[in-house]
Amino acid sequence: MNIHKENNNAKAPRPTIRLAVASGVAPCELTALPDGWQLTLDSAVLAQVAMTPLPPRPERLEAAIQLVEDRIAPLGAQLPANARWQADSPLVRQVLAIVSPPPVSRAALEQVYQQLADSALGRPWPRNGQTLDAELAATLLILRELMHHLAIDFLYDQADDAGSLKV
Repeated sequence: MNIHKENNNAKAPRPTIRLAVASGVAPCELTALPDGWQLTLDSAVLAQVAMTPLPPRPERLEAAIQLVEDRIAPLGAQLPANARWQADSPLVRQVLAIVSPPPVSRAALEQVYQQLADSALGRPWPRNGQTLDAELAATLLILRELMHHLAIDFLYDQADDAGSLKV
């Protein structure tokens, strides 16, 4: 049992951003909540348009990057820099399992994304026993762009640091 004493000098709690990556939701929707924000991103449209067939063609991958960047670019000015990122998304969990056990660094996720990009150029997918379908590829790209453009350094199981993502 943890007992927390109230500290009058304690910093205000960091705002929370809940991340949902799912199929068939709004393309990109940011909703204010009493205790933070809800960011919802759709993976299905991206999967259908850019990631089918797999591996994606290079021009489709570039178009997918542009689409995600266009969706998330305005968010940087709206979201607090010290937010705690939390997610409860099966797609995010599956992508993290492909990358490595959490915490997953931006560099580790970028390395797996680069393998997807390399597969678009004809190189084989190097992750033996791990398959990547169009929706997982779209989610990988979404997470990569979020981490890059919103300066999220690590994806954690527990949101205990600024810039973390709880899954």
